[in-house]
Amino acid sequence: MTVASLRKKESSVWEYFQYDAVANKSVCLTKVADKQCDKLIASSNSINLIAHLKACHKAEFGEFTENEKARKLTMNTKQQPAVNVQTQSHQITTFLRQSSVWLEGSTEVKLRNDALVNLIAGAGLSVRIVNDASFKEFCQTFDPKYRIPGTYIVKY
Repeated sequence: MTVASLRKKESSVWEYFQYDAVANKSVCLTKVADKQCDKLIASSNSINLIAHLKACHKAEFGEFTENEKARKLTMNTKQQPAVNVQTQSHQITTFLRQSSVWLEGSTEVKLRNDALVNLIAGAGLSVRIVNDASFKEFCQTFDPKYRIPGTYIVKY
């Protein structure tokens, strides 16, 4: 029997089978009453092999499922790096701060402009407050991405 494989056999079902690439069949290596099963199964499809284990070799199927669970658990822990929530939060905050300003005409700018107009009108403030350096600094503290409009936009 010639054994060859074109790709890596990842499933633990291959502990119970051997693939013959020339015949395109897999041979069951499981022992039944001190004799090897030797059942030939078409192709190298692991689903067919698992079905054979489940139907004909209950103990080996149970062993296989436990091995498969352990293998998948090991793969998942290797592939998923530990997430440090504090570092991730810092990265998000840094990213958000890097965005320089809200885009002109965006919903965020419109909401802030409307709130500014309501503040000025409601408190009876002069429109010129938008030109005051301390007022601009005050607004930047609350939202660094918001650029206060000039008096022309606030008047209309």
